[in-house]
Amino acid sequence: MVVLLGLQHARLGAEEAIVLDPVEVVAARVADPLMTTPSAVTAYDGAFLDAQGITRYEQLTPLVPGLFVSAQSPENVGLNLRGLTSDDGDPNIHSRVSVVQDGVVLANVHGDSEALFDLDRVEVFKGPQPTAFGRGVESGALALAGNPARNETSGELAVGAGGYDRRTAEGYINAPLVDGKLFGRVAVFFDQSDGFITNFADGSDLQGRDTAALRTSLRWQPQADTTADLVFNYQHDTPPGIDFKSAVIPTKPVGGDTDPYTAANLTRGSELGIDRTITGLTGTVRRAFTPAWSLTSTSAWRQVDNRDEFDADGSFLYLLEPREDYHGTQLSQELRFDYDGGDRFTAMLGAGVAHDDNRQSLLLRTNEAVLWNFLTGLPAGSLPGAIPLYSECYTINAATTSLDVFGRADYKLTPKLTVGAGARVTGERITSGYQSFAAATSGHINLLPASGGGNDFLKPIPGFHRANLMAKLGSPSPTDLLIRAKQLGLG
Repeated sequence: MVVLLGLQHARLGAEEAIVLDPVEVVAARVADPLMTTPSAVTAYDGAFLDAQGITRYEQLTPLVPGLFVSAQSPENVGLNLRGLTSDDGDPNIHSRVSVVQDGVVLANVHGDSEALFDLDRVEVFKGPQPTAFGRGVESGALALAGNPARNETSGELAVGAGGYDRRTAEGYINAPLVDGKLFGRVAVFFDQSDGFITNFADGSDLQGRDTAALRTSLRWQPQADTTADLVFNYQHDTPPGIDFKSAVIPTKPVGGDTDPYTAANLTRGSELGIDRTITGLTGTVRRAFTPAWSLTSTSAWRQVDNRDEFDADGSFLYLLEPREDYHGTQLSQELRFDYDGGDRFTAMLGAGVAHDDNRQSLLLRTNEAVLWNFLTGLPAGSLPGAIPLYSECYTINAATTSLDVFGRADYKLTPKLTVGAGARVTGERITSGYQSFAAATSGHINLLPASGGGNDFLKPIPGFHRANLMAKLGSPSPTDLLIRAKQLGLG
């Protein structure tokens, strides 16, 4: 629960003072008002988001105290809340600041960035949330609730255009399919624009947008005390490459610069970019048995497929040119009993099971002659047998099955003082593994600390190593490689 200050609306003369009255705002855990979550929270409704033109996470930053968003691309968005964050694409790592969509905690770090459109509300929960959601939240949560289908006929369409050839479209249509019983809603979103950074390599753009999204909702209300919602979400992102620019290698051999705010010169030009598809289905059934007792069941399936071509050295040199492929699926089921005994006592008891299965593969490419010259200072031709298009690959798998039982009870001692307690018991079975494959043609450099066995970057591992061997062998991620690149002076 959070207390905000609201402005008392009145016609103010030159001598009148502005009077601020306290306004109590309670963010609901779900659309059902029977269960609320006392918490430090900033909440905005969908009408406000539409009026402000907010469609991306980073646009919330000026409106939410303590929230900072680092958005390099749609699939690489870091949420920082009260100084706490985790910005790593490794599938073994779950974000400290979680994204929750229609009551479901999104476990895939490559797919938790969603377009903000046709929303009923957005809530930012500050601090740990041990009982608010079906899975535990470490440092806070960004909760998104889409507009449900309603028993009304309505629709809206807004289109726009702007600089850098920007084109946008957003709209919905809502209608009763069976009056008073079954309602449907379809919402669409489109945002495309050219990048605002020029890539000298071929004149292409960097830091552009290309997002198309669809949400369809069905609501069945056979009785006044029973509601069933089925929501399908789809989003496809194909923006150009990101402007990752080297801080030590000038954009051009002569007359170039390392200024991060000017044009870049990334080797593969228009080949750089992201292709990400998110598909999800969520079913929610709510049944109120009595005015005090209710049951909510939430079932969800989600899949994320992503391919990211990026230039890790950030220069015109063909030094480190990776491609990342990511595939993740998520299944979850949650049951939650809510009790509201009137003015003073509220309680909740819930249980949930979830399974996440993620796979990440990284293809590393280089021109051995160029890399040899960069690392040693010796002429490129001094490395016999240098391979112009050398490549090697590694893969990380991570599967988590979790079972959670959680509950909370609150008692209002006075209108201004409430005491409460909550608890969560979690059991997890985690299976993870790593394998670095031998290059199709053995490399010729082997100067890096992790190289060997015929590979230039990462020593090949015979077979797939799981669980306890994972910690010993390590599992380098794209972030690790960028750090290594910086240590080598590449970025």
